[in-house]
Amino acid sequence: MKNWFGKKWLGLVLVASLLPSVGQACSCISLGDTFEETMRNHSAGEYRPLTIVRGTVLKHGVYRSGSEGSFPTQMTFEVEKVLQGTENEKRISIKGDDGASCILYVSKFPVGTRWKLAMDKDEHGEYSISACGVFYQKVIR
Repeated sequence: MKNWFGKKWLGLVLVASLLPSVGQACSCISLGDTFEETMRNHSAGEYRPLTIVRGTVLKHGVYRSGSEGSFPTQMTFEVEKVLQGTENEKRISIKGDDGASCILYVSKFPVGTRWKLAMDKDEHGEYSISACGVFYQKVIR
């Protein structure tokens, strides 16, 4: 009897692991494994235009509590150069994932590091970086 219960329990766990999670935050198809591939596939698709900038992460802000502690949901970014699109501000705010979005956590971008970022602007005028591909590239020099 004990062995029968163990097999049923194992079967239930295996079936449950194959089902989509009710609390699943993001579901998207990746546009690529590299920045270049993502940009190529984004350009070929029917997506909103991106603003691409190069610059430096100045600070993180707007913290939220999670199961593993507090994490930032916003970063301030200093724009050195606009590579595509239009952005007149030298400092912009970029929204990060709050645990329920298909955008990147801004903690991926440490303060003081330089990046090339391909960003989307939502209906509220807020920038974000999609998690559905590689929309960022670290700048070494």
